[in-house]
Amino acid sequence: MESWALAEMLGAEIKDKRRRKSMAAILSNLEQQPSLSFSAAAGPAKRQAAHRLFKHEQVEVEHLLAGHYTQTQKRIQAECEGGLLLVVQDTTEFDFTGLKATGGLGYINHTNARGLFGHSALALTPEGLPLGLMHLQLWAREDADYGKGKDRRERDLSEKESYRWIQTLQSVEKQLPVGQQVLFIQDREADIFGFLQAPRRPNTFLLVRANQPRRVEVLGEGQACPWQKSLLFNVASAAPVVASMQVSLPRAPARPKRNAELIVQTTPVRILAPQGRKGVSSEPVSAWIVRAYEAHPPDGQAIEWVLISTLPVPDAQTACQLVAYYAKRWVIERLHYTIKSGGCKAEQLQMDTLHSLEMALALYYVTAWRLLFMTYLSRVEPEAPAACILRPSEIEVLEKIENKPIPTISLAMIAIAKLGGYAPYKNAPPPGVKVLWIGLRRLEDMEVGWLLATQNQPWSTTKDMIQD
Repeated sequence: MESWALAEMLGAEIKDKRRRKSMAAILSNLEQQPSLSFSAAAGPAKRQAAHRLFKHEQVEVEHLLAGHYTQTQKRIQAECEGGLLLVVQDTTEFDFTGLKATGGLGYINHTNARGLFGHSALALTPEGLPLGLMHLQLWAREDADYGKGKDRRERDLSEKESYRWIQTLQSVEKQLPVGQQVLFIQDREADIFGFLQAPRRPNTFLLVRANQPRRVEVLGEGQACPWQKSLLFNVASAAPVVASMQVSLPRAPARPKRNAELIVQTTPVRILAPQGRKGVSSEPVSAWIVRAYEAHPPDGQAIEWVLISTLPVPDAQTACQLVAYYAKRWVIERLHYTIKSGGCKAEQLQMDTLHSLEMALALYYVTAWRLLFMTYLSRVEPEAPAACILRPSEIEVLEKIENKPIPTISLAMIAIAKLGGYAPYKNAPPPGVKVLWIGLRRLEDMEVGWLLATQNQPWSTTKDMIQD
């Protein structure tokens, strides 16, 4: 099996070491054939091993992923070298409405749609290279809770679904060295005062896109009243302009990929506590507001990000850097896309129990990370050796196809993407996850044929050479 998969699974908190190796073999097969069903990718023997493991409900997702979390920590140490680490956390939903065999699914957005939710934390380098997951929480909503959102003001923060943002923060901090500086990046759903106020290490900072028209205090000009009350979005619009910058916007359903020229404003504020919320202190939160917006969008749909930062913003360079870091949040959206649409097709999983479904999804998260890691590594470290991600036989096949040496990751990824239909014309964008996993599948088939033809070995031996 692939050494990467073995490394990610050997640290799993599973008593039977044989099952760790079985999970590693399944993980490797899923990466090589992500579009196949879980059962088909696992194969008969490994499918039975997974079934035996998944039926033990005392083995949770966190136990299965313990080895992956450990490997993520090692990659953080190697790549960040004590510098800043980005951790993006976000939630996505999995729609299993048609999966009637699995009990325990809950409502998603309305009572007719059934499924569950996944909340994950993805570690990134400042350049955007995904280093791995640091937290994953999967859950199904209780039908009895439907419609209770209107009562959220009367409920304690720890009793709300939104408490997951704080739980993830705490979980990640426990895995990091005390001296590691980390910036947590969140979209508008995380604009929760309790999250902004949650206890953190001195070198842990938050960057949250604002969603609520919060009451804030800004530093006034007069000495008699140094702090003046206002509303957050009004303060952001009136903040001093400190810089302009260009940001690359990824393609979205209603928007092509393009570069945006953003005007950047920033100012310090004190965010006041909302009134009448249980489990929330009345102490204000000191923060900086960073607003980045397009004055003249080409398609009439202007980009505007109003960000709340607990990291001090002393100058224009820091403000622009925070905007660039927020743009890296898109990587976790690509993770969700890879799991659900870009290759893994996790919403087609067929499992008998909710617990088995969650365990299989956890493996898909790691598979999707691996595909993303290979994609972004070719962009962030293009001159790294191709042997970092490919077997010698895979490189040999690519070199025969391309009729030239393939020494680096960037050349290998282009060659693989071409197998998936990528056209490397001048000024072409870098290959994405979808063409890469199609190319990887074709490469695997070609590798099998190459080994059968050159090694003079039977099929069973050739298969073992690829998987062992």
